[in-house]
Amino acid sequence: MKRFLLLCLLWLCCTPFAGLAQQTAPADTNSEQYKAREQLAYSLGVLAYIYGFPLVRMEQVRQQSLSQSNVSPNEFRHRRRLQTHQDRVVVSPNNDTVYSSAWLDLSQTALVLHTPEAKGRYCSYAFYDAWTNNFHVISKRNTRDVAADYLITGPNWKGTVPKGLTRIATPTNSVWLLVRTLIADDKDWPGVIALQDGIKLQSLSQWQSKTPTTQTPAAKPAAPAQPNRNPLAFFEQLGALLQRNPPPASDAALLNQFALIGLSVKDGFVPSQLNEATKAGLQRAVPAARQIITASRADQAVKRVNGWLMVTKGGTFGDEYLFRAYVTEKGIGQLIPEEASYMTTDVDGEGQPLNGANKYVLRFPKGQLPPAHEFWSLTLYAADFFFVENPLNRFAIGDRTRGLQYDADGGLTIYLQNEAPPGKESNWLPAPKGDFNLSLRAYLPKPELLNNSYQPPAVQRVK
Repeated sequence: MKRFLLLCLLWLCCTPFAGLAQQTAPADTNSEQYKAREQLAYSLGVLAYIYGFPLVRMEQVRQQSLSQSNVSPNEFRHRRRLQTHQDRVVVSPNNDTVYSSAWLDLSQTALVLHTPEAKGRYCSYAFYDAWTNNFHVISKRNTRDVAADYLITGPNWKGTVPKGLTRIATPTNSVWLLVRTLIADDKDWPGVIALQDGIKLQSLSQWQSKTPTTQTPAAKPAAPAQPNRNPLAFFEQLGALLQRNPPPASDAALLNQFALIGLSVKDGFVPSQLNEATKAGLQRAVPAARQIITASRADQAVKRVNGWLMVTKGGTFGDEYLFRAYVTEKGIGQLIPEEASYMTTDVDGEGQPLNGANKYVLRFPKGQLPPAHEFWSLTLYAADFFFVENPLNRFAIGDRTRGLQYDADGGLTIYLQNEAPPGKESNWLPAPKGDFNLSLRAYLPKPELLNNSYQPPAVQRVK
């Protein structure tokens, strides 16, 4: 009996791919064989979408970023302004630091990165692999804020690390290097720009020959994904990206299952080789997987405290594929917990959705501000996780906000509403007329955040 059940299971897994490209007669959609094939493709398609969504989304961000700037791969783009409501590439950006960004292609060459002394200013260099893992961070947390030079090598690099360079080995050939530089106010720009201009990136050969250039050879970027086309386009994009940035060996067992739907690291994905039942299952899988990711709170990695979702881990994800997809959708580019803590909410203290039709306050009692060695901030986003246009051009309030008025007892009250609170404009964080959400960040968090003993206050609706 056990042998019979095993053979039946093998038949179920294999029959969807018997004669994939040889099916000429119209499929009998009512047959048991068709239904079995379609259901298997649907189940594996949902898993493949959740697994591969971060890889595809990272490539979309890469393509959008490169197309909207006049830089090439392996070249820095330094922003000379903070993010605003007009920036709509990366969801949930912060409004505390100025971004410098470089999309590295390590398939042809190793790169040398020079980081200048930050002179006490918070500045972090976050490295993300093609799967969105923040696998390395350079900051004062681990470098004592001194100038340094690093050799960045891809997974296939072989060679000797020259004297004077510290090696950073990357898991994938495609890497996003995102630099966050703290700015206090408009008077602080000269210091920020001087630090940005001191960052250098060049190939190893250019560094060895002392060639003063930052542009290095890079492979031609893949075509950007088209998520609104036929759902099978997602799997085509995923297949191509799997070949460019293979997953870790620990994922081999899962990838072996995806071969049953024509998806593999070796061959990518070729929809013309699939039968109609498999195509139908994969097309049905895409919207279902999107819904799962959107609805997911990834309970194994977050918990609710006073309405706030406390992200207890992140930045690197291992085999927590659903959590990785969830973070990618809500805020790609998350730092590891030791570098930054994230708390988010879209509900008030009674569990009701935050909406600009209401007025809210967030009051931190004396001594209960977010515990951070560097700085903290409260940022407001519309329902789409982008900033909200407002008359103050204010998108966040934090410990560096000029003019904040503290309560008589030493606490801090922040007003969250669509219209200005009379006499309280200094503490007003403008909200849209519709739904919105909040993100509370703490950079270089203190132990109370890392051990989950800190509890942020609930957002209170004014009645």
